[in-house]
Amino acid sequence: MSHYDGIVQKVDLLLDENSVRNMNEMLMQLSHDTELNQEQRFEQQQRLRDAIFEHHNS
Repeated sequence: MSHYDGIVQKVDLLLDENSVRNMNEMLMQLSHDTELNQEQRFEQQQRLRDAIFEHHNS
């Protein structure tokens, strides 16, 4: 499994968990992950941002 695939799985788990605190922590970790390219990083961060937005609007 590639590093990126592992990150996608972690994000999937966090989305299922629906914990804003944990999603925010992952956002920060992704910001400093040098193994991801900019597009990969943005894609996963955007998934987390969308989930946080939806969490606060529900």
